[in-house]
Amino acid sequence: MPKLTAAATLIERFFSPRTLTERLDLSGDFIRDYFQQSPDILLINRPETRFKRAYSTMRIPESAAQRMIAELRKRR
Repeated sequence: MPKLTAAATLIERFFSPRTLTERLDLSGDFIRDYFQQSPDILLINRPETRFKRAYSTMRIPESAAQRMIAELRKRR
């Protein structure tokens, strides 16, 4: 797969795990676990403060979601 430039990745559509869960009828835990170690995802971490818990936001590029779907189809 060709390397994408920074401008190309900004144009690419990103999905939240919840969106993929609803569209693909898969569990949210499966989606998050599947992409957790993927270098393609956008993961934004907010550290814990004295009064607020730590929070992470995950966004999955459309190309990574398509690769996951293709891999799951091969497993059948």
